[in-house]
Amino acid sequence: MASPTEIELPIKGMSCASCVGRVEKSLRALDGVESVQVNLATESAYITVQRDIPLHTLCSAVKQSGYTVATEEFQLGISGMSCASCVGRIEKAINTLQGIVEVTVNLATESAHIIAIKGHINAPQLIATINASGYTASSADDPKPVNDANNDDIGKETRHLIIAAVLSAPLVLGMILSAIGVDLMPPPWLQLILATPIQFWLGARFYRAAWYAVKAHTGNMDLLVAIGTTASYGLSVFELLRQYLTPAAHGMGHFYFEASAVVISLVLLGQWLERRAKHQTAAAIQALQALRPATARIRENKQDRDVAIAEIRRGDIVVVKPGEQIPVDGTIIEGDGHLDESMITGENMPVHKSAGDSVVGGVINTDALLLIETTAVGTETTLARIIRLVENAQAAKAPVQRLVDKVSMVFVPVVLAIAIATLVSWYLYNGNIQEAIINAVAVLVIACPCALGLATPAAIMTGTGVAARHGILIKDAQALEIVHNINTVVFDKTGTLTVGKPSLREYIACNDDTSQLLGLAAALQQGSDHPLAQAVLNEAEQQNVSIATARDSKALAGRGVSAIVNDQRLLLGNTRLMQESGVSLTSLEEKAGEFEHQGSTLSWLAEAGDTPRLIGLLAFGDEIKPTAKSAIQRLQNAGIKTVMISGDNQGSARAVAATLGLQDYIANVLPDGKADAIRELRSTNNIVAMVGDGINDAPALAAADVGIAMATGTDVAMHTAGITLMRGDPALVADAIDISRRSYQKIRQNLFWAFIYNLMGIPLAASGLLSPVAAGAAMAFSSVSVISNALLLKRWEPKP
Repeated sequence: MASPTEIELPIKGMSCASCVGRVEKSLRALDGVESVQVNLATESAYITVQRDIPLHTLCSAVKQSGYTVATEEFQLGISGMSCASCVGRIEKAINTLQGIVEVTVNLATESAHIIAIKGHINAPQLIATINASGYTASSADDPKPVNDANNDDIGKETRHLIIAAVLSAPLVLGMILSAIGVDLMPPPWLQLILATPIQFWLGARFYRAAWYAVKAHTGNMDLLVAIGTTASYGLSVFELLRQYLTPAAHGMGHFYFEASAVVISLVLLGQWLERRAKHQTAAAIQALQALRPATARIRENKQDRDVAIAEIRRGDIVVVKPGEQIPVDGTIIEGDGHLDESMITGENMPVHKSAGDSVVGGVINTDALLLIETTAVGTETTLARIIRLVENAQAAKAPVQRLVDKVSMVFVPVVLAIAIATLVSWYLYNGNIQEAIINAVAVLVIACPCALGLATPAAIMTGTGVAARHGILIKDAQALEIVHNINTVVFDKTGTLTVGKPSLREYIACNDDTSQLLGLAAALQQGSDHPLAQAVLNEAEQQNVSIATARDSKALAGRGVSAIVNDQRLLLGNTRLMQESGVSLTSLEEKAGEFEHQGSTLSWLAEAGDTPRLIGLLAFGDEIKPTAKSAIQRLQNAGIKTVMISGDNQGSARAVAATLGLQDYIANVLPDGKADAIRELRSTNNIVAMVGDGINDAPALAAADVGIAMATGTDVAMHTAGITLMRGDPALVADAIDISRRSYQKIRQNLFWAFIYNLMGIPLAASGLLSPVAAGAAMAFSSVSVISNALLLKRWEPKP
């Protein structure tokens, strides 16, 4: 039995003894945990385990108790990876370090995303570990721009490819002509001169990577190429020496210099095409990064001057001329014009903005001089957060990719075994060692783990990139994989299906004094930012009604508000609040029914006390968004059930549901009841997406299989959701599901072809039906075909 291991986890968010109890209970529930002691003073949990438990399992248990483990994240660039086996080797090496919670290495983005317990590890240690594995790692904070590094790499690859093509051209020409009976193959000594620099200079990368793989007791594509081409080259050198040393005994032998040279040249061609294709999959990030201007114009003491964007601080006044990009997030303090927000929200029409309106950095000012007060700079801006979100999504692994990685880890050893079996079988079959070696070489060369490694990340990168370009931000690959199975979409009503800016349409006082009713209601709503409160305050301002001062104000979650006005305890809220407070609604019930039938939201004003008294009724109306009905229809046409959930009354919810053609609705739901309603839907084998925008939607977004938040709402909702829509258009929900389904379809297509390619190619090579040159060509273009298929997603457009 293994000796117990002690683990220390720093925990954030604990404030009392009950917090300690919740964390300890959650951790003790894990199988393998022997003891747990949580210390509130040090904000740490000390855990003794009897077997290896992944740190991410412990972190998940802490999160379920309502708290978080203090972690830090590292983003590293990695060069030198060639296939999925490289991914597995790097992840394995990093996981040996202490304090690692999660490692995700992405072949397509050539990057690693590492989450570690805070204070346990640093970037130099991670870089050293990756470098020791045979790759080159660098911090994402290194000053050299990614585009410059990519361009340098592509330039070097291009030069090497041209040299390889020039050196191998005489060999290829001779090989092709010999097939039709024309002997123009260069003499053996010239073949040796042409093939040697290809083998040991241009092919040195394969030997280096193969050596590191052997040192790590694993294998990769480079090892297969190195062994295969060395066998062809070595056999040819052996035949050449034998011919010159004993010409009479052996005569003219057969040489395979063209096989080794052409295979390496074709692999170089495949890697060159692959790198260019990868560059295209990252186009979305590059386009977003291009929206960041390098300088901005600020106004100080009535003088304008240009400064570097990094020098701008909150509160600075930025001057933006027509045709220029807005460099920061801020509020317009002077000016009136239209902004092109298409690159941020996907909205093609310019949006009118004036003094007091908020703007985000990266959008284009089309027609006016604007003065903007800076509210966010650097990593705090909306554009920076979008870029981070897209980068994280593109670097993440879909759950299906983890299965592929496990296959890739054993792929190379299996191929080596098949190659050895091919060599032995052919030699025993006909005694021809040359033919046996060449067929074994074909097996080694055609095997392609890199196509498996690229199948999923290439589709995820392209899909999330094109979605971001149209205002759909997919937070992670798991959301992308789940969304394609969604069969039920639940919409919050206010702000999601409706505009979210209700107006006070009618208000009736029991004593016919509507001014008094409006004044008292406004007194209770002062200081509130709730949409209904704003509607009451706006109406009071328009009617020039005097508003008394309220004190001892209390928000009643999911019901309304209570406060003392003119020494009276007043209640303002929904029917549930009135019923719980014992207020009789008889005098206005008939009128309330009419308002509900029209789709109005109702609020009642009453005086609390031993004998509660109804004062009046307020009816609010909220416009339905223009695209809501067509969005619902699109979802239903795709076989998805549509449901609306609302805290509003039954009549209002029914009217909105009927207008939009929703298949079901749930009314009178308290904020904490929304999450319960979602769980209830999931319990009946529904795969549920929840669409919302407010703080009270966050629990429901988290409870759904996938949460979809509108960026016009609160940050809390966006942080909870797996998908964020950059504009409040319900049509984007159907678009998000469509691009997710198409992306997942590409993942399945790529994996199918990658597996079929290897399942068919390896037997053909082992049976002697493929030469090493043909095998090399097939291997080189397999990865390119996978990426090219993924790039077809770039043609996707949202439906109008």
